[in-house]
Amino acid sequence: MWTLGRVLAGYLRPVEGTVLLGGRPILPAGFRPVPMIHQHPERAVNPRWRLRQVLEEAGEIDQNLLERLAVHPSWLRRYPHEVSGGEVQRVCIARALSGPVRHPIADEITGLLDAITQAQIFGSLLSIVRERQIGWLGISHDLPLLRRVADRITDGGKLIGRTGGMSENTMERDNENACSSTGQPLSPFYRPVGRYRAPI
Repeated sequence: MWTLGRVLAGYLRPVEGTVLLGGRPILPAGFRPVPMIHQHPERAVNPRWRLRQVLEEAGEIDQNLLERLAVHPSWLRRYPHEVSGGEVQRVCIARALSGPVRHPIADEITGLLDAITQAQIFGSLLSIVRERQIGWLGISHDLPLLRRVADRITDGGKLIGRTGGMSENTMERDNENACSSTGQPLSPFYRPVGRYRAPI
């Protein structure tokens, strides 16, 4: 599936046929209407760039998008190795969703993250793609996760399930579970983002 994702995003050429979007081939360089968000965000950024430069690679920084993804402004002054993997991933998602994106591809984007961060990142991502009315492709070996976040699940091209995807109530409940038993957020940098809560 990783290879399929790279073909659909335009990073690899198919052995046969052509990948078209709106009747036109996806160009191998320049703006990518089908961006790929990688499993290892630290490998998808220039380690010598501050995170602000990583975001500016996609054009003008969208402050509203950063807030939706709970990207703290102070992170942008840091280098990738100075923040956590989940924080770099949020920046990579913001970069991928900048501009008139059509179909983002999420390749195991939370596979290395804890369950709380996983729920928060998918809650934000799904809220944004639904609001924009765009499709997304998730690549994962985690079938229980796919059942929570996907509308349709395929394996080897065969449809193996239809779900309702992650509802707003599910996202809200998962984010509520991020609070400790005292009802206080686990992180001091925890605030509401829309109807959901996410660390910043």
